[in-house]
Amino acid sequence: MRRSKENEYKKKIAKLEFSLLLDEEKYRLVSEYADCGLWEYDIADDKMIQRKQLKGKYSDALVVIEHYGETMLQEQKIHPHDRVAFDSYCKNLKSGEPTIASECRILTSENTYLWVRFEGLTVFDKEEHPVKVVGKTLDITKDKKERETLLQQAQTDALTGLLNKAAIREVSVDCIYRCSTHSDFEQHAVFLIDIDNFKAVNDTYGHLYGDYTLEQVASVLRNVFTKEDAIGRVGGDEFAIMTKGYFKDDEIKQHAEALLENMRNTVFKKENNVTISVGIAVYPTHGHTYEELFGKADIALYESKHIGKNAYTFFEKGMEHQDSKPAMGRANYRTTVPTALEKDVTGFEQHLLKTAAKVLYQETTRTGSIEQKISLLLEEIGSYYELDSICICTNYSSDAELRVKEYWNKKGTHEKHIYLQSEDSEHKLLNQFCDRFAKQDVVVLTDSKEGIHPIEQYFMPGDYCLQCAFFQAEQFKGYIAYTRELETWTSQEVTLFTMLSNMMSTLLLCEEKVKEPQ
Repeated sequence: MRRSKENEYKKKIAKLEFSLLLDEEKYRLVSEYADCGLWEYDIADDKMIQRKQLKGKYSDALVVIEHYGETMLQEQKIHPHDRVAFDSYCKNLKSGEPTIASECRILTSENTYLWVRFEGLTVFDKEEHPVKVVGKTLDITKDKKERETLLQQAQTDALTGLLNKAAIREVSVDCIYRCSTHSDFEQHAVFLIDIDNFKAVNDTYGHLYGDYTLEQVASVLRNVFTKEDAIGRVGGDEFAIMTKGYFKDDEIKQHAEALLENMRNTVFKKENNVTISVGIAVYPTHGHTYEELFGKADIALYESKHIGKNAYTFFEKGMEHQDSKPAMGRANYRTTVPTALEKDVTGFEQHLLKTAAKVLYQETTRTGSIEQKISLLLEEIGSYYELDSICICTNYSSDAELRVKEYWNKKGTHEKHIYLQSEDSEHKLLNQFCDRFAKQDVVVLTDSKEGIHPIEQYFMPGDYCLQCAFFQAEQFKGYIAYTRELETWTSQEVTLFTMLSNMMSTLLLCEEKVKEPQ
C-alpha cells in the first residue's frame, strides 16, 4: 500500500517536472524568437534583472542592475532630453499600478541611442502588496522615425523646406512659454519678411521663376540665422523667424543688416534685383504672447514698406498699421478722423509727393497736357497701392452737369467716361454731392453703397472708396475717388491722398479757368 502511494507520488512529480521543462522550453522559444527584451523588477530591493535583452542591441547575458533608476541616470544610459520621463517611469515601477508603460531613448552597447518602449505588469502577493513588475522592452525606433517623418512633412513648407505657418506658431508659443518660466532674462526677436514687388516678378518672369525666387530667399534666411532659430514661410512671399535668444539689441540689428546685405549679394538667374522688407518685434519688450509679437512685427513690416522698401524697422509705439485701422463702420459714409490731416507724412509718402510736384508743376510746360500728367501720376498711385480704380468727377458748368471719368483701373483699361445731368430745376443730383461734402472735404464710402448714385457704383466697384472733394469760391467742383476692395484706409493714407488730390485739383481748376470764354 505504502509502495503504491510512493509510485503514485513519483508519477505526479515526474509529470510536474515534465510540465515544468515544457514550460521552460516554451519560455526559451518565446524569449529567443520574440523581438523584445524581457525583464523583472524587484520592488523591495530596487533591482532590475534583464533576463533577455534586445538582440543585436545589447549583450544576451543576464544583467542585474542594483538601484536601477539611480544607476541608469548616473551612468548616463538615458538620453538627456528623456531623463525626466525616465525618472517618472522609475517612480511608477514602485507605485503598485497594475500596468506600466513609458518611452525613452537609451544608450546601446554600440554607443548609439535607441528609442524603446517599456511595458510592465505588476505582480502582487497574497496580501495584495506589489512585489515585482515583469515586462518587456520593445524597439520602437522605426516607428518613431516614421512618425517624425510624417510630423516633419506636416510642419514643412513643400517648396522651400522651411517650417510652415502652423509650425512657426507652435514653436513660437513653446519658446515664449519656456522663456516666461525661466528665471534668467533672455530676449527673443520675431522677424517678419516680405519680398518687395514679388507680384511683378511673377508677372514678368512667370510663376516657376517666382518659386525659384522664394527658394533663393529661403536659402538666404538659412545662411543668416542658426539651426536653433525657427525659420518659416507663412504666406505667399512672406517669411517669419523666431530667434532663440539674443541678449542685446545690437545682435538683432546685425542679423537684420546681414539679411539685407545677403539679399543684395545674391545673384539671381535673370539678374533681377530682389529686395526684402523686414519688420521686427522683441520679446518681452513688445509683447508676451505670439499674437502680440507677430502683430507688432507686422506693423513694423508695413512701416518698412512705406519708407521705400529694402529696409528693416523695429516696432515702436505710435506706429499705425492697416490691420489696426479705426473701423469706418457700415454707414453710408463717414468723415475721416479730424486729426488725420494734421499728421506729418514721411518716408515713401514724401518721395511720392515730391515726384507728384515734379510731374504736375515742373514738367507741365513740356509735352503732354495737365490731364495726361494727372493720368500718368494716378497710374503710379493705383499700381503701388493696388487700388481697383481711380475716377475724377467734375462739375465745371453752371447747368449742374457732372462729368465722371475713370483715369485708372487695375485691369489696365480706361474706357469709362460719362456725363450726369440734373434734369430738374432744383438740381437734386448735384445737391446730393454738395450735401455729402458739406462738413468735410474727405469722406470714406463703405461697401453698403446705400444712398450712392448708381453711376458711382459703376465706376467704383470696390468695397471702400475714398473721395477727396475740391471747391472753387466755396462752390463744389468735384472730387477724386480712390477705390479698393476689402481694405479700409489708414489716416496716413487719407493724409497722403488728400494732399495729392489738392495738388491735382488745383491744376484741373486752373486749366478749366483757361478754357472759359473771356
